[in-house]
Amino acid sequence: MAGKGGRGRSRKTGTRHKCGKLATGHDYGNDRAQAHRALFAIFQGGKADQQVHDPIGRAWAVGLLDGNDVDGAAIRDAGREYAARYWTHYPNPERVANYEGEDRRGEPGGSYLDPDPRGERFMALDDALLSAGRPAYDAMRSMCLDHYHFPDEHPAWLDRLINERRVKAGLAVAGYLPKPGDTECLRLAVTALLAIVAGTKKRRAA
Repeated sequence: MAGKGGRGRSRKTGTRHKCGKLATGHDYGNDRAQAHRALFAIFQGGKADQQVHDPIGRAWAVGLLDGNDVDGAAIRDAGREYAARYWTHYPNPERVANYEGEDRRGEPGGSYLDPDPRGERFMALDDALLSAGRPAYDAMRSMCLDHYHFPDEHPAWLDRLINERRVKAGLAVAGYLPKPGDTECLRLAVTALLAIVAGTKKRRAA
């Protein structure tokens, strides 16, 4: 029988999400997130589904970061760290456009788990990235930064390369296959990411 207000014992208690919905267990994300995972479920021995929430994760999943002296997962994580620190150092697009130093700093601690209030770690990564040359710098940022706030999307060149890998795996695709220059964009992006990985190793060894 319902109590006051018609709620009574029928109202469930427990942890709730911010929206008010009762948390019932593991959060598998919205329908679109689950669909993304399903699209890449066959890659990386069936262990890729938890890493395909952003463009570089999907590039890693289909093997586009393989074939280097550095493990593809380390390359993936280097790109993610750079992007996370970038958006901590430049909290929003308006601040990126404002070249006053006090406005360009991220908040102390930012949103990244490892605090970098002066931006020293970010600047070290950025310097390593720049050492790879401007074309590599731009290609890497197109993969890791341009869609950071819209992670379901890819740069067009990456979208086509992922489609090619899906076709080779016997999967259907709805989109274009690579055109001249796409593989070069990937090579440049990976070159920049490798420079970040090398810079990180050097910093840790110092």
